[in-house]
Amino acid sequence: MRVHGCRQPLRELADSVLRDHLAALRHEMEPERAMWAAAFWGYPSAGKNLRKLLSRRIDPRGCYVFMRGRKPIYVGISKHVIKRICEHINGTTHNSATLAYKMAAAAVKPKVSGKKPTRGAAMTKGEFMRVFKEKRCRLLDMRVAFIPIDNPLELYLFEAYAAMELRTGRWNTFATH
Repeated sequence: MRVHGCRQPLRELADSVLRDHLAALRHEMEPERAMWAAAFWGYPSAGKNLRKLLSRRIDPRGCYVFMRGRKPIYVGISKHVIKRICEHINGTTHNSATLAYKMAAAAVKPKVSGKKPTRGAAMTKGEFMRVFKEKRCRLLDMRVAFIPIDNPLELYLFEAYAAMELRTGRWNTFATH
């Protein structure tokens, strides 16, 4: 039975398609190919100027990875991958700059009346916001790579597969919030 137009059975996805996507992503992660995340600084979205800078005609659906040096630390997916990377770098909310938020939350562990606050409430605290901005700036020193993946089912399965294979478990979680 096809799901989201995916033609391959699950076994073929796992044995071939996802493995091929990972090989493509690893290729893009090579230092000479990966981009500095700072290239996305100052671009609130994937506008024509940024796409031109990146030699991209469109903003593809796909998977991206942030790397500290050669070490992958976070895998993400998006319907508009360039726009999503821009949000991580330039975002000001816990929903847009989620990686910076996770890093800040791990560093500060904010408390409100002795309890862990909601994500939105944490963003109102001065100390937390200072650390959040600091962590967001640290993303600028990282490299980022991405690959297009058109099929939504392949994309969703690949995010977990890539996170496991690249061992980005500290920042990649799949719990809903």
